[in-house]
Amino acid sequence: MTANKSALMSEWVLTLGLGAVMFALIVIAKIQSSLLPSCDILQSVLVNVEILGAVRNPGIHSFNRGTPLKEFITRAKPLPRADLSEIDLDQPILEDVVVEIKIPVNFTVEILGALKHPGTYVVPIGTRVCDLKKFIVIHPDVDHKFLKSQKKIKNRESVIIPFDKKA
Repeated sequence: MTANKSALMSEWVLTLGLGAVMFALIVIAKIQSSLLPSCDILQSVLVNVEILGAVRNPGIHSFNRGTPLKEFITRAKPLPRADLSEIDLDQPILEDVVVEIKIPVNFTVEILGALKHPGTYVVPIGTRVCDLKKFIVIHPDVDHKFLKSQKKIKNRESVIIPFDKKA
């Protein structure tokens, strides 16, 4: 009977010991959770930029607050003809924003040389040198051979139309 009593006593001591350990773990967990910042604070460190338009990976991209916009756009992989000229790539992002990257329909080209009104012209994307005759008034002594070129003009390019050497 004493063996039974001591076994019963050992079970109670073991049960109370386990209960005390569980209580201590619960108290420790409560204390730690009150010391840690809430999930809202952790989430506010990240900002989201939704990138739409002329990119290979449209959607929401997340980085740390203060990351320059170019990091978000680089992750979205802009298409070759994407127009980033009006976007401040060095701007630090401090809050969630939406950015639309467009493919331009027109671009500017500076046309100089043998024409009546040299200057900056707005032409459609894909314009070739031979297409310039639609947009300019040429000088009578223009080199017509140059204006037959199939070369595509690039955005903000300067095109100098030569005078005919025979004239």
